[in-house]
Amino acid sequence: MNLFYTELERERLHHNFLAIREDTYLKKIINLWVEGFVDRDNKFVYEFQTTFNSCFWELYLHGCFKHLGFKVDFSKQSPDFCLSSNGKELCVEAVIAEKPQNGLLAEWEKMDIFNDPLKYENYMNYESIVDLATVRLMQALTSKFDKYIKDYSKLTHCKNKPFIVAVAPFEQPFFFTQNTNAIRKLLYTYDLPEYVDINGERFIYGNKKVKAIKKNEKTELPLGLFLDKKYEGISAVIFSNTATIGKARVLSDDNRFMFIASERYNDNGLDKLMQVEEKKEYHESILDGLHIFHNPNAKIPLEIDEFHHPDIANSYYDPAEEEFYTEIKHEALYYRMITRLQNGYAMSKKERERFKKEFFKEVFNYNDNKK
Repeated sequence: MNLFYTELERERLHHNFLAIREDTYLKKIINLWVEGFVDRDNKFVYEFQTTFNSCFWELYLHGCFKHLGFKVDFSKQSPDFCLSSNGKELCVEAVIAEKPQNGLLAEWEKMDIFNDPLKYENYMNYESIVDLATVRLMQALTSKFDKYIKDYSKLTHCKNKPFIVAVAPFEQPFFFTQNTNAIRKLLYTYDLPEYVDINGERFIYGNKKVKAIKKNEKTELPLGLFLDKKYEGISAVIFSNTATIGKARVLSDDNRFMFIASERYNDNGLDKLMQVEEKKEYHESILDGLHIFHNPNAKIPLEIDEFHHPDIANSYYDPAEEEFYTEIKHEALYYRMITRLQNGYAMSKKERERFKKEFFKEVFNYNDNKK
């Protein structure tokens, strides 16, 4: 499958496709993900070039499943992935959260925000980022949850197997900063931790719960999809806000000078780990940033050893104890941003350090309230 050859007019090509079509480093990684992938309806290349994000997400998932050792059966028309490993089978349907049709900027239009103070204030508000993400993720997931009930549950090859919906957010310019706050709230109603600071120490005594979210002034949407037994056929949700072009970039052998800012889980304290590194010092695996949310009401729970890889976080909710908990490694990736310096290697060490500090402030200081 040749993803990058096209005879389409430039104006029909997606912005992200145009951004990578001549980038040898990125194409090499994406072509690794596509090896073994089958275009079952002969539309995938066209959609990759013209709509991009949903196809990119599918290719990334395919790369992850191969990395984990799954065999993929493409002989079935749907769902997207029928997987098997060590005698166990499961099905995965992929979907993305897209921007609403209300004039908001697309996810690639970040520079328009930095150059406009009013847009910066509107689009960089973290609470607004999470709220929009929650609503858009709900639309994406409920469409697939309902399709499972209507269609997939009746397919012979889906019966008596775990069924997973894999969702990635692309609904707004700074979607990648949402971490898991929106998806956690959507599935379990669990929001930010509640805590008190005493003598310099922080004590967490619970989690704030949010039962509904405003879609607009007239409509409230109930949260807690996995608390509703209507969706007992869904075993789990796979989520990643880090499956972006940046993922391909950090996995590539691109040796141009760049700084990578990352925010990571800290198992030794309550403050997240925030750092900026040169690419040559930075490490990230294909699986870093993947998070699986398990359905406590699932008829068929997801009990697949491959998904308990150290680089994959797994979250659970115990209804009896009303306890939400996550199995996650120290330094698990929350999100990452990349900036490339055209003359980075020509800069002095002092100049690079100054730029590194400025980049750190730019990335991390705008939303100190994130949890």
